[in-house]
Amino acid sequence: MAKEYKTKTLKNGEKRYIFDVNLGYDLDGQRIRKTITSKSIKEGRTKVSELRLNHKQLINRNILFEEAYNIYINEVIEKVEQNQISIATLNNKKAYRKNFNDFEKYELKKIDDYAIENWRKQQYKFKEQSRNKIETELSSFLNWCIKKKLLSENPFRYLTKTTFKKKNIEILTEEEFKNFISNVNDEEFKLLLVTLFYTGLRFSEAMGLKSEDVINNELCLERTRITQNLILSTKFKTPKSKRIVPIPSWLTFPKKEGFIFDKFPYSSQYNSELEKYIENTDFRHFTFHDLRHSYVSMCINKGLDIFLISELVGHDNIKMTINTYGHLYEEKRKSVIDVFGDKKPF
Repeated sequence: MAKEYKTKTLKNGEKRYIFDVNLGYDLDGQRIRKTITSKSIKEGRTKVSELRLNHKQLINRNILFEEAYNIYINEVIEKVEQNQISIATLNNKKAYRKNFNDFEKYELKKIDDYAIENWRKQQYKFKEQSRNKIETELSSFLNWCIKKKLLSENPFRYLTKTTFKKKNIEILTEEEFKNFISNVNDEEFKLLLVTLFYTGLRFSEAMGLKSEDVINNELCLERTRITQNLILSTKFKTPKSKRIVPIPSWLTFPKKEGFIFDKFPYSSQYNSELEKYIENTDFRHFTFHDLRHSYVSMCINKGLDIFLISELVGHDNIKMTINTYGHLYEEKRKSVIDVFGDKKPF
């Protein structure tokens, strides 16, 4: 098998990789060839994929799943760089790709509902919610292929995605929370829990806090630390996530170099620490994110406007807040009826 590229060394010692790309034949039967030069093998392969993707003859015949997915990921990277989506979204798409290994060498047009159904049988090792997310990601990619005119339809239209029962939001009252943290003896970990409960920050946002972000009674969110290894990033989940959050006047943070919360290097260790305290106190199970839900519930009960709450928690739009917490507002909405009395004024 011939090597996919040749190498060339420039006068300054830098190496270049030269890819000879076969694009099929033109109407006269002449072979269509293009040459791609790159600084790395990875860059060269990406350029080759882009060239093939944009070549109509090849697209209409036999573009491979892996070639299209490379372009798909590159578009997502561009959106991250333009701050249109978060780096967490990119990392998720990269992580899900390993579940699509069976399709990598498939021609796109050969991926039909039968092929997907056979592939799904191998996903039974995952929980239903995970399978739903994996299937949703594959379906999103296939919809992208339709927009790029690589496919005429999404095979998922003939299938029903794996369903799962959504986990109920676990909400702690302020009294319950106070009872729980009274048993937490590690001061830094206690401060983390208090910060999450009384600010509604996401765990990754709290992990990115530094002393200089605390200005008077406000937190100025400038960065996050995300994923398992707490990787530093300035990209937030949504554009509105980069925000200023008011804090109680009694909540203070230590003056220190680096991050305020640096007890562990991995997010899994923080989760384990929380699990330990839950087990030791025989408290009902909750997560760091449930403290964010609890913050919203507390704000609703204290009478804050839902539009303000949406801004405080950094939701991209009010619809997201209403879809998640609207049921908590039912009694508040019903109370409007009493405002106008029970007698007709005219």
